[in-house]
Amino acid sequence: MNEPGYLFADPKFSAEEYQQRLDRVRKEMKRDDVEVLVLFSPRNFYYLTGYDSGATYYQSLIITPSEMILFLREMEQVIGRVTTGSGNITIWQDHLDPTNALVSFLKQKGWFDQRIGVEMTSPSLSARDYLKLAKALGRAPLDGTACVDRVRLIKSDREIHYIRKASEFTTVGVQAAMESLAEGKSENEVAADLYSAMVKAGSEALPNGPTVSSGPMSGVAHAMFHRYVLKRGDAVLFEFSGVYNSYPCPIMRCAAILEASSRLRKMADACKGGLEAAIEATRAGVTSGSVDEACRLYIERAGFEPMFRKRTGYSVGIYKPRWSEPDVIDIKRDDPRILEEGMVFHMPPALRDPERCGVGFSETVRVTKTGCEILTNAPRKLVITSR
Repeated sequence: MNEPGYLFADPKFSAEEYQQRLDRVRKEMKRDDVEVLVLFSPRNFYYLTGYDSGATYYQSLIITPSEMILFLREMEQVIGRVTTGSGNITIWQDHLDPTNALVSFLKQKGWFDQRIGVEMTSPSLSARDYLKLAKALGRAPLDGTACVDRVRLIKSDREIHYIRKASEFTTVGVQAAMESLAEGKSENEVAADLYSAMVKAGSEALPNGPTVSSGPMSGVAHAMFHRYVLKRGDAVLFEFSGVYNSYPCPIMRCAAILEASSRLRKMADACKGGLEAAIEATRAGVTSGSVDEACRLYIERAGFEPMFRKRTGYSVGIYKPRWSEPDVIDIKRDDPRILEEGMVFHMPPALRDPERCGVGFSETVRVTKTGCEILTNAPRKLVITSR
């Protein structure tokens, strides 16, 4: 068998690492009493096999104590083979209903009457297809979601290496974005400049984003660039990530065009202070809730609590189709879960005055025994442009 990812100049992971992941997933299956695990999430395909396709068609990965099989649309079998180096692929054809084809395959393998677990949180499994599968089984499948999520909690040394490489592209993007900002330019021009700079530096495609929101829309969460022309005094909020071998290192930064009001400066100071308090509180052994509290208390004391009614952070990992993996673990109020060495979080405290202005600072960090390593690398300040 070829090395997984053998067509790429830098193979993603060794065969040994893939096998270790699979062994751990099988232990989790046994723990959850799952005999046949059916996954639908592209990030879990990538994590366990190296399968790397931009396709959004119905596809699944089936794991048993002795086998692992990719169940793909026929058109995807070649990219399945060349990105995984594996011939363990079964196909369905376009004239077939894919769920019915999956059911037939499970019956053919003799797995249909076993304890089947399904990844419940994947957006790739529609409610219609889930109900169709459950009807065919004559019972609700077991929830097998945690069988992989628990394994993905801790990032390996190779994963951390890829996140650090992604950080280099993210830094290039921040620099390009700040240099691009000017009165009279559109959000689209700025987004194009930062995206182009990252891609030229070596970044892969972003499955979504980048976020560039300015003026009144900077105060609206998850607003995207939309041809708005920058004006004096406008706040501009960025959130994006470079990508290396499908791993991200996201960042949030903010700026103002030519001048910043006193209120905007105070918001930026509070947001920056909250982030730094969260970073200071982060280390292996503390609770998610205690890190959130450190950030939240700083912002509350600064008088901006109404603008910060959100979680402080979330786990980040494989960028398929998004970089966030809050279903694995996040950092939120009163959360008793314990942070462990090797977890990676994006911490993006942001303050938004709806339809007026917004600011935000974030870092991507790796939890260590004594604190955390900041993986992003860009000045943490409100930038006031000169143009």
